[in-house]
Amino acid sequence: MPASRIRRLALVLAAAAGLSFAVPGLAAASPAAAPRTRVVLSATSGPPGATIRVSGSGFAARETVDVTFAAADQTAGHTNRAGSFSGVRVKAPIGAVPGTYRIRAVGRRSGRRAGANFAVRTNWAQYGHGPARTGYNPDENVLSASAVPRLALAWRFSTGNEVFSSSAVVNGVAYLGSLNNAVYALNAATGTRRWMFHTGGSVGSSPAVVRGVVYVSDSSRLYALSAATGARRWTYPAGGHALSSPAVLNRTVYTVTGNGTVYALNAATGALRWRVKLRTEVDASLAVADGAVYVPGEPGEGPGELYALNAATGARLWHAPLPGYAESSPAVAGGVVYLGTDHTDVGDLLAINAVTGQGIWDIQNANGAVDATPAVANGVVYWVANGSVQATDAATATNLWSVNLTPTVMDSDPAVADGVVYFGTGDGNVYALNAATGSQLWDFSVGSPVQSSPAVADGRVYVGSDNDHEYAFALPRS
Repeated sequence: MPASRIRRLALVLAAAAGLSFAVPGLAAASPAAAPRTRVVLSATSGPPGATIRVSGSGFAARETVDVTFAAADQTAGHTNRAGSFSGVRVKAPIGAVPGTYRIRAVGRRSGRRAGANFAVRTNWAQYGHGPARTGYNPDENVLSASAVPRLALAWRFSTGNEVFSSSAVVNGVAYLGSLNNAVYALNAATGTRRWMFHTGGSVGSSPAVVRGVVYVSDSSRLYALSAATGARRWTYPAGGHALSSPAVLNRTVYTVTGNGTVYALNAATGALRWRVKLRTEVDASLAVADGAVYVPGEPGEGPGELYALNAATGARLWHAPLPGYAESSPAVAGGVVYLGTDHTDVGDLLAINAVTGQGIWDIQNANGAVDATPAVANGVVYWVANGSVQATDAATATNLWSVNLTPTVMDSDPAVADGVVYFGTGDGNVYALNAATGSQLWDFSVGSPVQSSPAVADGRVYVGSDNDHEYAFALPRS
């Protein structure tokens, strides 16, 4: 028998017996390399309590894989014949403070392991925290009432002109506009500038940051910018004194101009979905909630009015007259629209049924116009007017507490997070009050009027001032 056939026969017999040995004259086959073990997360960041779907590959076939979130939450997945698994759910603990955590997967039989990072964030992504404009961040878990008295200035950033814009804070970056015709992206922890975009007009509106895109208005246009680089994605020429802060929901951007034109645009392309011209002027931002767009108007003669439009089509759902000029933006919570008005030397805080437009209650405020948008959290409405700060039961309109400060203009909307109410005043101060009692926890003087509304995210408070600066406050490092 030829030698070549002998060698081949020897290999066949060895394979059948499960043996492995070298045959003279024939190179040994290299063992197959073990597959690379890896995991993929459905999201790389999210709030405390977020559920993350974990997929993996490169593990042993038909084995159990333990998946943990920073060793705090554990679940198990099972691989298929290829050593892969998918859809295993792991949860970020409710008490997880902002920071980076490791999600790990370990095969019980093979010992193979892989991991990926997940960032816990308590973002403030739009004006009023979200499109409903409630001014409430339910995820904040660092700045409790007991911690806030230790707040200190973390940094301040000069924009070169007044800052009316409220910051959007997303994934460690603060985005804001300034009247010097610019939008800024700053490192939220240090205040270092990441990028600046020059607009065609002053930016008094607050940015909305959704799916990696910054949406913001100047005096005549709506811009969509890359959140990472500031590069322009698209521009829409809204015109009509477009100082409204855009709202983003369901891949649609909503905005309203000073001449009463409401726009709904495709968030990805800027293509017009619908446009409605109301017979009114608008000095505030709109709100979007539960399939409706709520727009406060000032017709020029007579009191103000509130419109509700279908969010999908722009069709009018209802129209309600108001007792005074519509000064604040609407805040929508629990099927009720809350907003403030200016009514013959007094102000009103109104609660209106969001479905029918019927009034629910009306509180007249002797301290003057209610210019700032109220905040709504845990069944309580927090509102400010001319040095007065009040907490009102949302269902009954019962006053829970009130605090009188030095009389001053109060255009800064209150913000609520982790049991604390924050707001700025026209005499140049930023305050923090206990949301349950109204007791003062902290204050800071910036020396110039504060018309910007605070944003609270990742254990920091951000607010702008008429002195051309953005401020960030945080707890001292231990």
